[in-house]
Amino acid sequence: NVDRAAAAAGMSRRSFSGYFREQTGRTFLELLTDLRLKHAASLLAQKPNPTDEDINAEMTNICRCGTYVQVREAIHAAAKA
Repeated sequence: NVDRAAAAAGMSRRSFSGYFREQTGRTFLELLTDLRLKHAASLLAQKPNPTDEDINAEMTNICRCGTYVQVREAIHAAAKA
């Protein structure tokens, strides 16, 4: 999350967020969302009907967030579409 990234950079959350946006043109959350979507799309391309275990294995390192259940449900819904 942004707090861990800021701490790793030795910056406050506010300073890190401003610096990150200045350097990349987007917010840290936008980057994380993009990474989650890319990993989900890659998983669905490899396994059109992934199990919860497949999703856990693919998403664990990027999505340790409070919306994890929603992410898993969204991947299952996309697989059915």
